[in-house]
Amino acid sequence: MSIVPLSKYILPTLLLCLMLIIGCRKTIPDEVVQIQQDLEATTPKKESANEVFRYIPQMIHFERRAAVREVVYHLNAWRNALGPDDRWKKTQLLSTLPPDAQKSPWAERIDLPVFEESECDYLFQCWMMNQTASWVTRQPYRDGLFARWLEKQKESVAPEDFSRLETAMKLFDWTIRNIYAEGNPKEIESLIPNPSLPYSDTGKGYTQLPWQTMMMARGDALARARVFSQLCFQESIPVIWLALPGGTELKLWLMGIPVGGELYLFEPRMGIPLPGPGQVGIATLRQAQSDESVLRRARVPGFFEYGMTFDQVKQVIGLVDLDPMSLSRTMFLLENALTGDTRLTLSTDADAIAKEVSRCCPDLKLRLWGLPWMNYEYSRQLRERLKQPNPTIPPFLRKLIIFMDDNVVSRARMAHLAGKFENTISEAGALGMYMQLRVDDATLDKMLTDQDVQKSLAVRRNLGEDYNVFEQRVIRTQEVIRESKFFSSIFIAMLQFDLANFESCRSWADKRTLQFRGTEYFHPICWYLIGRSLEQLGQTAEALDWYRKGPSSQEAGNRIRVRLLGQSGDSGN
Repeated sequence: MSIVPLSKYILPTLLLCLMLIIGCRKTIPDEVVQIQQDLEATTPKKESANEVFRYIPQMIHFERRAAVREVVYHLNAWRNALGPDDRWKKTQLLSTLPPDAQKSPWAERIDLPVFEESECDYLFQCWMMNQTASWVTRQPYRDGLFARWLEKQKESVAPEDFSRLETAMKLFDWTIRNIYAEGNPKEIESLIPNPSLPYSDTGKGYTQLPWQTMMMARGDALARARVFSQLCFQESIPVIWLALPGGTELKLWLMGIPVGGELYLFEPRMGIPLPGPGQVGIATLRQAQSDESVLRRARVPGFFEYGMTFDQVKQVIGLVDLDPMSLSRTMFLLENALTGDTRLTLSTDADAIAKEVSRCCPDLKLRLWGLPWMNYEYSRQLRERLKQPNPTIPPFLRKLIIFMDDNVVSRARMAHLAGKFENTISEAGALGMYMQLRVDDATLDKMLTDQDVQKSLAVRRNLGEDYNVFEQRVIRTQEVIRESKFFSSIFIAMLQFDLANFESCRSWADKRTLQFRGTEYFHPICWYLIGRSLEQLGQTAEALDWYRKGPSSQEAGNRIRVRLLGQSGDSGN
């Protein structure tokens, strides 16, 4: 099987980037026209938040600018029909933001009930994260390294605390298995520089919104970690980044989850929770600050040092990971207006989070983290930049673009993230749509002239659409499907793991991904999925060989996993 390299499609991809970001399609699909007609027929004064919110998921499935324009208009109409509401209060933690964030548009309008395009992105993200968190939390916890320890916690913690801990562990494990972290394995030997101005198209953690990272299933280590934090947000679980202060700079360490008076530590770069004393369970901040062995055992002698020392860990501060919209009056009002199946988390009480963390760690100084604010400001500035011809397209857009258009790839990915794996009478499931992507080149070559092939790949000519426009859409679909061969197999492997089909997961990652040219980028996540599948199948010795493969951004964590499996001593070999 030959896979066409990405470079062949750079020019059409860049043109498509501009089209998607600024909305320059000349023909609006029939579905968008219908949405506009439906919305116009709705009386704003009678319009409920639930009715408005059902259009948010269409930001990918239909022409983005048209969807955003209609959603913004009707959300503002709904807002204008509201009466006075004095329940919302501005958080005291706003004063702890970096000065540039305090002067940003998000800080200026945090108490103004206004909806714009960035709020639509935020609502779309909350909806997506809620969809995923809902089904992931219903699944059994599948990491055998910590499963027995987790079960024992039922004996010592309150039921609500156990539920939070178990939920956080499920969401962390899902994130590590489903989002590939780009990076150098040796980066674990130092702490992460906290992103700061000026903005850069290669900046860490803020060039992709969390929902974009989840759609692509890849991003830098900070971007992957923020998928975990936003999944936790939908389950009302606070996430605290621990950081080492130093002059004007902060160095990021790892993430903490407050549970029952303790702050449990999750190492997103290593892809595992930080092991506790004696390599048992999950370490808490209190244990890391009092037991020198916790950080010493985070090293892999002969392979990797660890970026945090026992002396430094006593100096850490906490950064609360919250998007700016979650603190706004707008989202507070909207969340309180949602009912029934549309209920999801849009806002939070940051001061209540601060109090809870203070009970866990009385001496831990807390601040709001500036990176989420940078994330939205960068996204806003990027949209403005792309309104003009721009020869320098940010690298991540070349990866993201396939997932931003309405095509079989984006539809399959959204079905997967919503937990809709199998076909039903009313809609197609992710597995079937992923299989559609595995089209041979001879069939793809017929797309321009063969209507049966067009129909089989869900490409149809819209009513009144100019043929030349339709032809360009067919060509673009051909390119998307050719490119999708880089990742359709790995997505199916991820899905099979979630279905507990571990042998099938192993087969898709190995025989249908690793063994084909052009899939080298995905080899590290394949190695990890194969190892995890073999663990589930009871073939631990064979799993160890896959965890030892490298280079991988989480190679240090994989080797610690080898150690924890108890097969090769302390060396991690």
